[in-house]
Amino acid sequence: MQNSGNEASWNYTLDQYQKTPLAQEKEKLLYALASIKNVTLLSRYLDLLKDSNLIKSQDVFTVIRYISYNSYGKSMAWNWIQLNWEYLVNRFTLNDRTLGRIVTIAEPFNTELQLWQMESFFKKYPEAGAGEKPRQQALETVKNNIEWLKQNRKSISEWFLALPRSG
Repeated sequence: MQNSGNEASWNYTLDQYQKTPLAQEKEKLLYALASIKNVTLLSRYLDLLKDSNLIKSQDVFTVIRYISYNSYGKSMAWNWIQLNWEYLVNRFTLNDRTLGRIVTIAEPFNTELQLWQMESFFKKYPEAGAGEKPRQQALETVKNNIEWLKQNRKSISEWFLALPRSG
C-alpha cells in the first residue's frame, strides 16, 4: 500500500477491513491503511476514527499508533490527538490506560518546539488519569532525544560528509 497505494486501493483495503471477521487480518489491514503516503487519505483515516461503525473502539488507538509510524503521518497523529483530546476523553475516559499511553507516540520527537508543544498540551489538559506516568516518560524521552542530538549532531554530520560520494 505504501508505495503503490492510491485512493482506489485504499478504499478497497478499508472495505476488506470491514468485511473480514478475522482479528489478525483486521490488524494487517489497519496497518496497510496507515502506511499510505498520502496525507489526504491519512487525514480521512483519522476522521474515520470517530465513526464506531467503521473503526471499532478497540482499534482506535492502534490506528493512531500505526499512523504515527508513517513519516507522513507522525505529526498528523499527534496533532489529531491534541485537536480531539476532549472527544477521546469523553469516549474512553481518563482512566482508560490505552488512552493514557497514546501520548507516547510523541516519544520520537527531538526538537525544542515539539517539546514545548507537548508541555503546552499537558498544561492545557492537566488531568491525566491513567496517562500521568506515560506523560512524564514521554517528556523525559523527548528531552533525552534533544540532548542526544545536541551532543552528537556535529559528529554525525561530519560522518555523513566523509562518506564516499557515488555517481
